[in-house]
Parts: sequence; C-alpha cells; structure tokens
Amino acid sequence: TEAGNLVATEMRTDMYTDVLRNQLALAKLGAVFLPGLTSNIAIPRKTAPGSLGWVTEVAAATETAPVTGQITMAPKRITAFVEYSKQSIIQSAIAVEPLLRKDLLDGLAVELDTKGINGTGNSGQPRGLRNTSGVGAVIGGTNGANLAWTHFVGLESACANANAQATERAGYILNTKAVGTAKQTQKAQYLPF
Repeated sequence: TEAGNLVATEMRTDMYTDVLRNQLALAKLGAVFLPGLTSNIAIPRKTAPGSLGWVTEVAAATETAPVTGQITMAPKRITAFVEYSKQSIIQSAIAVEPLLRKDLLDGLAVELDTKGINGTGNSGQPRGLRNTSGVGAVIGGTNGANLAWTHFVGLESACANANAQATERAGYILNTKAVGTAKQTQKAQYLPF
C-alpha cells in the first residue's frame, strides 16, 4: 500500500529462456531421414551373398545365387495441438505463434529421436534400434552390469565381426548416467616402474 505499487516490472523478452530438452543422438550418428513420404515404401536389399566353391580342374561348378529381401516401412502418425487466443497474440510481448510452433517442432525432434532408439513398434510407434531384430548387443549381465572398458571393446568387436565398418556414422548412444560412470571407471591400474 506504500511504494510497492509504484515499482514497475519490465518484461525482458530479449532474455527469454526455453526449457532444456534431451540432446538428439540419431542425426549426429548419421541417421537417414526420408521426408515427404506419402505411402508405404520398400527398400530392396541383399540378405546373403552368393557362395563360391573350389573344385578340381575338371569338376563342374555349382550354381549359387544371392538372397534378396526388402525393408518395408509404413507411415506413423504423431499429433499435438495448442490453442491460443487472438488476445494473446495481440497483447503478448513475445511473438506467440512462432514460439508455440518452435515448441512443437522441438518436441517432435526429441520424440522422433527417442522412438528411433526405444520405439516398440506397437500402438502406432515406430520400431526403434533397441527393438529391431538383427541389431547386435553386448550383454553385461541378466539385468545389466557395471559399465566396464570390456563392454566398449565388445561392442566394437561385435560390429567389426559383422563386417560393419567404423565410419563417421558409427558411435555410442549413452545416457548421462552411463557417461558419468564411464568417465569414472578405471581402465587400467597404474604400475610404477
């Protein structure tokens, strides 16, 4: 009732702070995105090569053929909407529509990344890497295990043994707890001479 009612509040829109979101991993690892699709697609692939065999000088060759297959994909749908009033657009010190649009697009990016890793393939979700058959794994134990250097070496060996080349599109996806543990895990014991 005294001077408190005379103090102005200045809206510092130049210092607007957004929420912190999960970092995106798949794009950094070189995931291929196929925008603009409107129907189911099939990508042909070779699943097994033809086989060769050594024979003597006069023996007949045996017939062989590579095996082919397809990777099929169907559209998935993710939705959201935000209601805002005309008055909020007129009176807001910050441009409301671009702010809301960016919020939805940022949320979509995080959701695509999350389901690209952990999606079940059920209830309209895409199937993520962790739930795709044929993606190798190095098991640390029945319910996981303490992170060790041998797990990293095992993962790289599993990829190499499957003839997958280490390129800029290869890497590790770890949560922050695993990164913290890895940084604190002793790789070797120091032995003085």
